[in-house]
Amino acid sequence: MPIQFLSILEPKCLGGAVADSSLVNKYVRSLYAVAVELKMEEEVLRQLREMKGVIFSIGDFRKFLKKVTFLKCDGERLVQLLKTELDLSEIVGNFLDTLRSNGRLFMIIDVCEAYETLLNEVSGRRRLHLTFAKNISVEQEQALKKDLAEVFGEKTEYDMQYDSSLIDGFKIQYRSKILDYSALSKIKRLRAAIRRDNDEN
Repeated sequence: MPIQFLSILEPKCLGGAVADSSLVNKYVRSLYAVAVELKMEEEVLRQLREMKGVIFSIGDFRKFLKKVTFLKCDGERLVQLLKTELDLSEIVGNFLDTLRSNGRLFMIIDVCEAYETLLNEVSGRRRLHLTFAKNISVEQEQALKKDLAEVFGEKTEYDMQYDSSLIDGFKIQYRSKILDYSALSKIKRLRAAIRRDNDEN
């Protein structure tokens, strides 16, 4: 029997294709309730992360999501492709069908991110995004993670990526806060200070 979601989910109205945070939270609570009932919270999170990664790989993914929301046949194709290629579970597949039928596919990324935030809050887990200018050794990575665990707690998880435009150093992002320890950031601050000094003289 297919898993059903609450059809909270208001009439099929596209509005301006802007994700309303209260509506995103309704979808997320609905998805989370079903995931808890089936003891699949972590598996749903894994699949949502995978789906988010695929969508992020599309150039202008926000524009793309608006297009597949407005064009129903494209939305159906996208949902079918995600279900098949990512081998999505029934719970996530039916949830995508619910978003599509309610004209809310443009909210996929917001829902994925809000679900992860909710699960992290419930479990007391934190997720940090680390961006390094260049590859670091295993020893450096372990030392940094140990230091961060002292600040953020033992239940901290990490995403790591590299961005050579930082020149040197690294950035840490936790939710909407960014701690920037990169050489690029220092150069920008120095440039701004020089401009201020020149404006004053």
